[in-house]
Amino acid sequence: MTFVSYAQNFEDVMLWRALKHVEGGFYVDVGAQDPAIDSVSLAFYEHGWRGVHIEPSLVYADKLRRSRPDEIVIQAAIAAAPSTRVFFEIPDTGLSTADREIAERHRAQGFTVIETVVPYLTLTQALEPFAGRDIHWLKIDVEGFEGEVIQGWDATAIRPWVLVVESMAPNTPEETHLAWESQVIQRGYDFVYFDGLNRYYISADHRELAASFDRPPNYFDFFVINQVVANDAEIGRLRGCVDEVTENLAQARSDLSARDREIERLNAHIAWQQREWEVAQEGASEQTRADIAARDGEIERLKAHITWQKGVWDETQEAEFEQTRADLAARDGAIERLKAHIAWQQRAWEAAQEGEFEQARADLAARDGAIERLKAHIAWQQSAWEAAQELTRADLAARDGEIERLHTHIAWQQTAREKNRLDTESSQTQAMVAAMYASTSWRVSAPLRAIAIGTRRLKFHLSRTNSQPQTPAPAPTPAQAPAETPESLPGYSAPLIPDAGGSVDLTEYTRQVYRHLLDARATAECQQRMTLRPVEDR
Repeated sequence: MTFVSYAQNFEDVMLWRALKHVEGGFYVDVGAQDPAIDSVSLAFYEHGWRGVHIEPSLVYADKLRRSRPDEIVIQAAIAAAPSTRVFFEIPDTGLSTADREIAERHRAQGFTVIETVVPYLTLTQALEPFAGRDIHWLKIDVEGFEGEVIQGWDATAIRPWVLVVESMAPNTPEETHLAWESQVIQRGYDFVYFDGLNRYYISADHRELAASFDRPPNYFDFFVINQVVANDAEIGRLRGCVDEVTENLAQARSDLSARDREIERLNAHIAWQQREWEVAQEGASEQTRADIAARDGEIERLKAHITWQKGVWDETQEAEFEQTRADLAARDGAIERLKAHIAWQQRAWEAAQEGEFEQARADLAARDGAIERLKAHIAWQQSAWEAAQELTRADLAARDGEIERLHTHIAWQQTAREKNRLDTESSQTQAMVAAMYASTSWRVSAPLRAIAIGTRRLKFHLSRTNSQPQTPAPAPTPAQAPAETPESLPGYSAPLIPDAGGSVDLTEYTRQVYRHLLDARATAECQQRMTLRPVEDR
């Protein structure tokens, strides 16, 4: 697809040379004005790019919305701080400005200045929805208000790859960049090109693009000027008009021939009627002669009318032919003037190119020196960066060791705290158990606990014994059955009472519980016998 340049100073050609490798790029045009005339963005739009237009003029903002319905149009002015104030609009020009002094200068030169109140935003506010997104180029053309726009720009959030700023005072050859260029440099941008109207800057993140700005627009950029395309279109349209007029002239001649043939046919018919009339007149009566005379009169009237019509037609055709010839002559003159204008533009372009080539050679020599200085500075920065990296690695290793030591110390502290907690809880539990075992209630209730346990076990044993058939043993005689007392049982000993820190053999403990049961039974029988004895025997 041919690249057609619409910008007034070939800004789009320079940007396309650097960014044509980007598919579907994104741009921001501050002070966009007309969507087609002198537009920097239109060529990119035709190649599939989309972007944001910031334009305070209502007229131009509406034109942008109608021509670019799929793009974002912000109708506001850009300044260092948000506010609402006057904007000076100069209709049908690219000179509208937010600077009152510049507006008054234009008014003194005869321009119409219309004051309107519009919102003012900072560039950061206007582009906040696009923070962090790749902005491939940003153009600032605000007629002397560039410094204010740059002051309100946060370059950490909005970082276009290429920045284009108009650097000439409106309608003068006076340069203005000294007032604001330092702010651009401080934001991490390098100056790379001046085209006589604008200054171009490259982000430090994309210094590889600088090589595309080492020469002005030239033959090898393979672009076409929009005016040439428009002139070719106009020549094509005029040729179409000429073809149409030629076709109409041929059709008119064909119609004239057809009418000539119709007139000849009518003349032949009239001649035939005349002959018929003469034949009929010879034998006609007076009335017939009168009728014939009337018809002769009608025929003469028709002839006169036909003759009149032919004259009118001839005059009309002649007038049309003359008008057509005049139109063709006028269009031929317009075509010749366009050809002469194009030839003049070509000569002017070649002359300008010749002068620019000399300037470009000098600029290239100066830029080569600047490039060498930049390379040396970059090498120095690289060595400084590597040294800083080494220091950073050593520092990181030391910090990793310190972090590991702290982790170990923290783990030891946690273990110590947990051990202390467990020791404290164990001591408290042992103290509670010792207190319980040392209490009088525990020692007094020991036989009762033993009786309860023994009773449950005895019941279990008796239930098992009763469930099995046994041979009854002969009843012992009184002499064979000595009195059964706890002391008479072999291996009798006092019940075991667990101490605070000791343990109990369950088998031995069960045996002693059983002995206590027997002792309890003997004690009960003894008390019963004492209860049945007379009072005087006690």
